Amino acid sequence: MRKVFIFLIASIINIAAFAQESFLIGGDNFDVLNDLTVSEDFAIYSTNLNIKNSIYLQNLGEITSNVFVCDGCRLNVQNSGIMSGDISLGEHSELVQVIKMNSDITQMNVINSDYSILIQGGELVNLSDVLPISGGTSKIVLDNTVILIDNVTSDTTVRNITPRNVELLGNVKIKLNNSNDLDGAVLLSNVSGDGAVTVDVYGLDPLYNAMVERRDGDIYLKIYRETDYQKLLGDSRGEFINNLRTSSPYNPTIRAIDRAGSISEIYGILGKSVILNPINLMHPIKLFNEFENTKFSEIKNRRKSESVSAIIEPIYIFSNGLSMYAAKSTIINTTRNFLFSISGYGGYFNVSDDINEYSGSFYGGDIRVKYDNKYMWFDNKFGYTKSNFNAGTILEDNTVINNPQGNMIYGFSNIGVKFRYDGFYLSPYVGFGSTQESVAHEYDSSVFGDIGCVFGFNVMNMGLLYRYSAFINSQTDKIISGGLKMEVWSIDDAAGGSLIYQVIQDEIGLSNKISFNLKFSF
Repeated sequence: MRKVFIFLIASIINIAAFAQESFLIGGDNFDVLNDLTVSEDFAIYSTNLNIKNSIYLQNLGEITSNVFVCDGCRLNVQNSGIMSGDISLGEHSELVQVIKMNSDITQMNVINSDYSILIQGGELVNLSDVLPISGGTSKIVLDNTVILIDNVTSDTTVRNITPRNVELLGNVKIKLNNSNDLDGAVLLSNVSGDGAVTVDVYGLDPLYNAMVERRDGDIYLKIYRETDYQKLLGDSRGEFINNLRTSSPYNPTIRAIDRAGSISEIYGILGKSVILNPINLMHPIKLFNEFENTKFSEIKNRRKSESVSAIIEPIYIFSNGLSMYAAKSTIINTTRNFLFSISGYGGYFNVSDDINEYSGSFYGGDIRVKYDNKYMWFDNKFGYTKSNFNAGTILEDNTVINNPQGNMIYGFSNIGVKFRYDGFYLSPYVGFGSTQESVAHEYDSSVFGDIGCVFGFNVMNMGLLYRYSAFINSQTDKIISGGLKMEVWSIDDAAGGSLIYQVIQDEIGLSNKISFNLKFSF
C-alpha cells in the first residue's frame, strides 16, 4: 500500500504544472522524469529527489532534499527559492545553474563534481554577486545576456574577481560603473566561445568611446578618445575644427581642444576661442578702453581761469599672453568750471596663450565734458574704437571668413564729491557706463554701474607741485580696477609729467598698464 501511495505522489510531481497544484511533505524517494516548476507558495520535503532524465528544474519555493542526478543526464536548475541538501552527479552527468535575474543568484551545495553557471536573458545581472557562489564551478557561460561588473580598478583590473573560465554565446553586453581611467583593464579571463561582446560604461564622458578587445583568451577594455569633432559636436563648428586640424595642426585652439579631457572642457575652450567665437577678438580693445575709462580724473593745472593743455601719453599694457603698445594725445580746454577734451589714440597688440594666437591694430578717439567746482564734479565721456585683426581663418555665423574687423562704442558718466584737508583730498564717486562691441555680424553689449574713490595729497616745493594720488573702482560687471599716479607740475613753466600704474581684473584675468605722459598748457 505504501509503494502505491509513493508512486501516486511521484506521478503528480512529474507533471509540468506540478508547482501550481501540489504541496508535498514527507517521503523517502521521489523520482523526477520531466521538467519541474515549484512555485513560491509550495515546497518539497523528501529524503532523496532522484533526477531520472535530463530536465529543467525551476524552484521559486522550497526544496528540502538530497538531489541525485542520473548517469549521463543534464540538470538545469534555476533557483530563486530555498534548496537544502546536497546535489550529487552521476557518471558523465552535468549540472547547470541557470541565472536569468539577480534573485537567481543563490548558493548550491554540489559535493562531488564541478558544475557550470549559465547567465542568460535580458535582465541586468551583477557578475560581482555571482562570483562568490562560483567557487565550485568549471566555467560561467554568458548567453545573450547583460552583465554588470563593478568595483573595477585600473591597477588590479578584474583578474582577481573574474571566473577561471568564461564561455561566450550570442550577444553579450558588459556594463561598467567606472570612469575612463580603466583603459586596458581585463574584464573577462580565459574566454572561449564565439559570442560577440560590447561594453557600456556608466558615466563615461561623451568625449570617449568604450570598446572591447579580445586578445590571448582575455577580454580587455579599450577607451578611445573621440577626435572626429563633427561627430562629437554635431554642427558646423565640428566640421570647421576637423578641417583646421588637418590644415593647421599646431593652431593653439586645435591643440587645446585635442588636450581636453572632457566635453565640458571642450565647450569651455570654444567659449574662449577667437576662431570659433569671434567677438572674443575684442577683448584687447575692450581692455584698452577700460583702462582709459577708469583712469584718474584730471585735475585742472592752471593759474588762470581759462587755459588750453595738451597731453602726449605712450602706453604699455600687458597681461598673461597679451602685450599692447599704444599712444594717446589729448587737447584740453578749461573754461571756469568746465573742462572739454578731445583725444585720439592708436596702437597694436599681440595675443599668444594656450588657446588663442592673433594680433591686431586699432585707432579711435573720445570726447569728454567735465564740470568741476570746489565741492563736486560731474564727468562724461564718449568714444569709438576701430580695430583690424590678424587672426587668420575664423568661423562666424556658420561662415568661414578671414581677418575680420571690429568696432566698439563706449561711454560713461560719473559724479563725485570732494573732501579736502591741508593738501589731502578724498573724492568718492558713483556712475554708470555702457559698451557695444561688434565683429563681423556678432555683437555684444553691456550696461554697468560703478563706484569708486580717488584720493591723494599735493606738495609744493620750490615752484614745483607734486601730486600723489590713487584710485579704486568696482563695476557691476565684475571688473575691479585701481592705480597709482605721481605727477610733477611746474607752475612757472606750465608744464609737467606723470607716471601712472594701473591694474584691472576682468574676464581675461589681471592686466597691467604703465604709462608716462607729458603735459603742458598754453
